[in-house]
Amino acid sequence: NISNAVRSNKWLGHDIIGYFDDDPTLINSKINGVPVLGNLNSVALDAKNGVFDEVYICLPLGEESKINQLLNSLTDSTATVKYIPDLFSFDLMHTQWSEINGIPVISIFDTPLSTNTAKYVKRLEDLVLSILIILLISPLLIVLCIGVKINSPGPILYKQSRVGWNGQKFNIFKFRSMPVNAESSILKWGGSDGKIDSKFGQFIRKYSLDELPQFFNVLMGNMSIVGPRPERDIFVEKFRKEIPRYMQKHMVKAGITGWAQINGWRGDTSLEKRVEFDLDYIKRWSLWFDFKIIVFTIIKNINKGA
Repeated sequence: NISNAVRSNKWLGHDIIGYFDDDPTLINSKINGVPVLGNLNSVALDAKNGVFDEVYICLPLGEESKINQLLNSLTDSTATVKYIPDLFSFDLMHTQWSEINGIPVISIFDTPLSTNTAKYVKRLEDLVLSILIILLISPLLIVLCIGVKINSPGPILYKQSRVGWNGQKFNIFKFRSMPVNAESSILKWGGSDGKIDSKFGQFIRKYSLDELPQFFNVLMGNMSIVGPRPERDIFVEKFRKEIPRYMQKHMVKAGITGWAQINGWRGDTSLEKRVEFDLDYIKRWSLWFDFKIIVFTIIKNINKGA
């Protein structure tokens, strides 16, 4: 509300004289203690007569013809004219103003990761951390390879097509915790714990050890250490029709861990809440936010074993 904004910033030296609105029921009434002086046809006349120094046009974006008419009429005055678009009717993500060769541009759905600098920083973070982590956990990776091979016949790694950055498909790597043919017949989202038939498989799933090969996905560049968890393409096609803004989670690379996961939205939990946290991460991304999520991921996994 413009009147509340002005009143809370008195240092600006502004005082609201009144409103103008084409709703006849509002004429001569008050809105938040400020009188409605007349309709939009009265604005230009009052501006010409010096009733006010500045006019703020707060019409919605759809009222283009009315805005143009009002602007044309205000050219016959010395009043300063400013436009406040009704952007709050949209669910905005990282909204900011910019310009291209003098043309004003408003970012509606955007992320700090859309800049080349941020992408380079994020990629450098992924490369440095994934190399260090792989070197540190290499003995554990060998032990897990042996454990998977001993406890279940078949390949050690489980590869599955997932949807990541910009909706592109890639093969995600996991240590296999389920039988080879666990998903060969009926395709069902969730319920993965019910498909595990060995205690070793349950163990590596409980502590997310099956996710460790995804650090090689990070090295290859099709995943990030921190980001929204990726889904299979067949489920993405389903969810994008059912969950508003679902595809916007693919504005960044998929991650091994994420803001949704450390807040408990992983596995067979609410997809709507998961997307909500994913979009919040995309909107708020920073290097320090990533480090915070990584630290909390480590703490949560340590607490599992306590």
